[in-house]
Formats: sequence, structure tokens, C-alpha cells
Amino acid sequence: MSLHCARLMPAAHALPAHREAPAGADAFVRAGDGPAEAHPRHGIHIGRLLGDRVLGVLRDLPPGRAARLAETLDALLMSWNRTAPEVARALDIHPQTARKRLRRLEELFGERLSDPAFRFEALLALRTRA
Repeated sequence: MSLHCARLMPAAHALPAHREAPAGADAFVRAGDGPAEAHPRHGIHIGRLLGDRVLGVLRDLPPGRAARLAETLDALLMSWNRTAPEVARALDIHPQTARKRLRRLEELFGERLSDPAFRFEALLALRTRA
């Protein structure tokens, strides 16, 4: 699947323009550098790679817990204020349950939850899973 995705992504997406390519880098396409940009054009394959990279920490959890945390992450990403009551309303759960899940997401993802690039990629990955 990685090879397929690498072939889908033009070399222009391999390295962002603001980064200098290391010596000899023109021989390689680095599929991990731009999957969010390629996702709208090539959908499911890129989405799966993106999901593995962005949401991989959920894979180690029991399936039910991982599903609830993915649902909570989705509600968090779609919320305006990122508060437990707002997430709780979106999921129709008690605010304390939302707080507990949000703390667990903080443990798993840390500072990345406030990174706009991570938030965008996580949202794409969640939508692809759905």
C-alpha cells in the first residue's frame, strides 16, 4: 500500500518547499511527508496510511475503549471551545465521562492535540475510518 500511495503522490509533495532536501533525496519519494494533502485526491489508501500514523496509539487499546476514544477525539476536533461539557453534549454522555476520556486523550496524544496540522490529519483519518 505504501508503494501505491508513493506512486499517487507527485514528487512535489514529497518535501515541503520550505525544507531543503538532503543530498540524494531526489531519488526518493517520502510518502509520509504529505498524505494530508494527497488525501482529497486519492482517498482511502492515503487515509489508511494517515490513520496508521496519526491514530496508531489507539491500536494498542482494547477495541471498545479505542472506539470510544476515537469518537471522543472526533467530537473534540469538531468542537469550538474544546471543553468537556461541549464534547459531552455532542456525544450525549455525562461531562465527567467526557473529562475522563479527554484526560486519556491528553495522555495518548499530548501536545499534538493543540497542533493544527495534527488536528487536520486526525480528522481526515477519523473520517476515512468512518
